[in-house]
Amino acid sequence: MEYDLNEMKGVIKQDAWNWLWSVLRNMQGGGIDTWIRETLVAFQATQNILLPAIHMIPAIREVAPAVTYSVGSLGDYSGKGLINRLAEIQSPDHDRLEDRLLFDKINKFLATVTGEGSAKIDIPHNRQHILVHMDGKVLPLSSLGTGIHEVIMLASFCTLSQGAIICMEEPEIHLHPLLQRKLIKYLKDNTDNQYFIATHSASFIDTPDAAIFHVTNENGQTAIRESILNKERFSICVDLGCKASDLVQANAVIWVEGPSDRIYIRRWLKEAAPEFDEGIHYSIMFYGGRLLSHLSASDDEIEDFISLRSLNRHVALVMDSDREKDGDTINSTKERLIEEFSKHGGVAWLTAGREIENYVLHSELQAAVAEVYKTSYVKASKGGQFDHALYFRRRKTRGADDSEAAGDFWEKNVDKVKVAHTVCTNGANLDVLDLRERVAELVAMIQKAN
Repeated sequence: MEYDLNEMKGVIKQDAWNWLWSVLRNMQGGGIDTWIRETLVAFQATQNILLPAIHMIPAIREVAPAVTYSVGSLGDYSGKGLINRLAEIQSPDHDRLEDRLLFDKINKFLATVTGEGSAKIDIPHNRQHILVHMDGKVLPLSSLGTGIHEVIMLASFCTLSQGAIICMEEPEIHLHPLLQRKLIKYLKDNTDNQYFIATHSASFIDTPDAAIFHVTNENGQTAIRESILNKERFSICVDLGCKASDLVQANAVIWVEGPSDRIYIRRWLKEAAPEFDEGIHYSIMFYGGRLLSHLSASDDEIEDFISLRSLNRHVALVMDSDREKDGDTINSTKERLIEEFSKHGGVAWLTAGREIENYVLHSELQAAVAEVYKTSYVKASKGGQFDHALYFRRRKTRGADDSEAAGDFWEKNVDKVKVAHTVCTNGANLDVLDLRERVAELVAMIQKAN
């Protein structure tokens, strides 16, 4: 037990320490240091600390028949003994029928990672293999590729352990980033273990709500630091040699102008297709909308942007029309991008209104603006299809000399991201302009990609 002796002296009075020590030790005399030290040792000795079971999944794993096996045990978590344990939960005894639910979870995960709803595992009577039934065929699990073999093995280990501490070493070995993300989602949604994962994978580092610790070797000593800020996590990725190449690995990519667009589209997709998860079924990338306003259709930057389609055919591009009235034309750059991104099953979405915010009912959008600017909001601007939907009348604040400023003005520099977050805390209304049809196009593209 570690503690600061001087700090403990101020917790209670010296007479109280003396009395506690005398009662616990049945002794007299001594000094304050002895009373504190021996009292705390006595308190600690009375504690019955029960830790959950702790299991270690090593970096080298392989499914194999067990040499020796104990009923209900997974053995060393390297893969030996897994077949026997799966056989037990596949056909449990009458007093363990609930174990079949664990087997069903693993089968459901297999269907997810293979993309085949009918896929399921089966353990034959000789317990020499894990067989997979899929597409009318029966094959050993190993024949599906090392990645599927590894991810099913890891999911099985973690499903069969309940309420345990799982120490996992480099689970990303042989796993495509998409399989890594699917494994993370499965573990979060279907297991109740505490995981300690040693990894070099950016996919695990980017896990929402995970505590990330950066382990380094400094002057012959191991240093461990918790990484809380985004820039600290980025630093870890740099140290690991990660590059911004997840674009190539994402199943489907949606290109948007900026962060507020991502917030809206993610919310609309969740409303239309709640089964899709960003980072697993699709990714959203930023291109910066002002780029399209200032370049001509033949500029090299536009050519480079169009060439990104060769990295991923399942791609969508969302652009503000920036039109001031019905019938206004768009620039040649946007026309070219619509033509290119619409090819081969891609989606080119030009907003029916002026900007993406025009897809939100004006009353709801302005209610969110009023919430963000509580102390200065006066009234909304016009809310037509081609109006600047975010603009609002704003009360002037006090000047630098604390004098009261008179009047109000039209605020045009609105925090789009804060407003988007506020809007998306409520339900999504897809029946505005052509929003429902456009979101359906994205859903169809993502379904095809997955």
